[in-house]
Amino acid sequence: MFSYLKNILLSKKPFYYYTIDFEKNFLDKLSSEYNIKDDLTRSYCQYKCFKKIDHPIKHWMVYWFAFFTNPIYVVLLIFIGLFTIKNKQIEKNTALDLTPFEGRFLNDVLKKEFNIIVPNKNGKILTTKDFRLIIKIILRFPFAFYFHQKIINAIAHASYQLKTNTCIAVINNREFWFDSSILTHYYESHNIAHINVMHGDKLLWFRDSFFRFHRAYVWDEHYINTLTQMHADKKQFIIAASSELEEIKSYKNHPHPLDNYTYYLQGDEPVEVLKNIEKELNKIGKNFILRPHPRYTQNQHELNNEGLRIENTNVVSIIASIKNSEAIISQYSTVLFQGHLMGKRIILDDLTNPSLHKKLKERQFLLCSKEHELLSSLIQL
Repeated sequence: MFSYLKNILLSKKPFYYYTIDFEKNFLDKLSSEYNIKDDLTRSYCQYKCFKKIDHPIKHWMVYWFAFFTNPIYVVLLIFIGLFTIKNKQIEKNTALDLTPFEGRFLNDVLKKEFNIIVPNKNGKILTTKDFRLIIKIILRFPFAFYFHQKIINAIAHASYQLKTNTCIAVINNREFWFDSSILTHYYESHNIAHINVMHGDKLLWFRDSFFRFHRAYVWDEHYINTLTQMHADKKQFIIAASSELEEIKSYKNHPHPLDNYTYYLQGDEPVEVLKNIEKELNKIGKNFILRPHPRYTQNQHELNNEGLRIENTNVVSIIASIKNSEAIISQYSTVLFQGHLMGKRIILDDLTNPSLHKKLKERQFLLCSKEHELLSSLIQL
């Protein structure tokens, strides 16, 4: 029972669940019905898109939970805020880094511009000023209790960070969350810049719609074109690769062991298909190596039992993995872009799930427009 509920709470419809025409019409309808120049409305429109991909049972459960608990939760957060000590220390030019993975998504521009610090603690509080904003949002969108809960959490977390740290900017990677535009409004009211950094590939998918930051760094012009089609604010975008991607670029044409073809798993690839790919690549003298996805690969135990060669992600870093490969293979991993920057052969897997590959092209997957090969051109299953 617990496992069933967990799957419901975590599951979401994939990016290809709806047709592009359906999503486009839905976005156009929202943009005509609501004033998307307003940050509060931007967040609400993005929430409406998020609701479409959320599991309906999960949404219903959280909706009613929020209905009953939000008032108590707000009072509790205000009470906690009364006892939270304000940081009086003033540091010039400081930016709070709220991104994960020890700042690997930050770029050199930000590192040079700011004294970047990572908060020591996370907490949630509300002030009377925060409460007034929350009431304004509730009155604007009175029956969206799930929306309210997410916004309360976001503002409470931001309020705690601003009370316990002194900064002039906050760096996030939250463009896919519908609270992001409201947070931009919130930080703006405190004269703080809200900055977003790209951390993974973006497709033409309405989950990433309508958002606005003061700055949003993306890796390529392609992403600006894709995201603005979904009504993300065009003025926010700046092209700048992360420091990690800049490091990857520096290894372009780096010597590598010949014949290593590394397949970067997404987690849904059938084991039998992977075994057949290995068999066919071995026939043409290629070493086939699997690299598990850190979050999504569920069948790793089965892969081990089948004797497939699996790279140890605890020992081999992602950069070392790419450097040691002659070719990078995947259905749609971000690693394909990293391999492209390093000058590796890029092979898109159009055999494991041919319909998915077609949908990726429709959804403007970046690597479909860059130099690449198809797995079907090398082998036949």
